[in-house]
Amino acid sequence: NLFAFRLRRHIGGVAQRAHAQRQRFRHCDYAARKRDAAQSAGEYGRQRLALQRYAAVRTAHRGAASAVSDGWVAGGSFFGSIMAGALLGWLGDRWLDTDPWLVTAGIAAGSVSGFVRMWQLVRQPTGKQPVRG
Repeated sequence: NLFAFRLRRHIGGVAQRAHAQRQRFRHCDYAARKRDAAQSAGEYGRQRLALQRYAAVRTAHRGAASAVSDGWVAGGSFFGSIMAGALLGWLGDRWLDTDPWLVTAGIAAGSVSGFVRMWQLVRQPTGKQPVRG
């Protein structure tokens, strides 16, 4: 079959030409890869430095956010203790019909409980304090 023979010859010729072209440009390709590697090494160094700076800024922000979060936890715990004492005192006053006294006692007990809880949160080691030796 003449068509199949010409097709095989054409495909073989294309493959041979592509192989020869790869052989001719192997040296040029090596030089280009070497040049690209040197440029990318410089870019890698710049990118690494930028990432280190970003990590330092992010760590500083994380420390500030952690401090704010700890403050909200302590304040919320203190406020919650006072509100819980006031609510229990109000419910007790409605049940026993002793109008202002159990609310007052509940607020006082909630305040004491809030201060104790805040003291526990403040004294809890977080690993952020400097070590004293």
